Amino acid sequence: VPYVRGPEVSRKPADIIKQITKLADGGIKQITLLGQTIDAYEYDDDGRIYRLGDLLDMVSAIDGVEWIRFITSHPGQFDEGILEAMASNKKVTPYLHIPAQSGSDRILKAMNRRYTAEHYLSLIEKARQIVPGISIVSDFIVGFPGETEEDFQATVELVKKARFKNSFVFKYSPRLGTHSEKKLA
Repeated sequence: VPYVRGPEVSRKPADIIKQITKLADGGIKQITLLGQTIDAYEYDDDGRIYRLGDLLDMVSAIDGVEWIRFITSHPGQFDEGILEAMASNKKVTPYLHIPAQSGSDRILKAMNRRYTAEHYLSLIEKARQIVPGISIVSDFIVGFPGETEEDFQATVELVKKARFKNSFVFKYSPRLGTHSEKKLA
């Protein structure tokens, strides 16, 4: 998606906190931080680097906020500080939406996902160690160009090993301007 929509831009933490404080003052109790790859959140404020874990801690300090969620994470950019913030803060819901997309390393490479099935599964295991009881949700694309029965079975095996709370499964459909739409049969 960044190749089609351009690079992500992280908003200034102070602006986010100001907006959430206004919502909380108006009675809003649940906040969802949203980004195409929310775990890549990074803001350099005159040499002080803020990441998603920092932002979760800042939001949790706002009076009136009772629940904090965030979506969607990317396995190739995941920062363990997010799990630590989740484990240490009761307001952050123990819920992680982190799309695997496929269990086949060959297909993940074709998707330009920059991680392997083994990396993904180790991340899931680490999440369960740091945040006991965490609910993990994933997304999958089936029928990606060039996917074989063997690739599909690798995805089935990943699903069995990961034991997701929920999964969203989508049939591949081309998106204009993407590598797969331009280059893959």
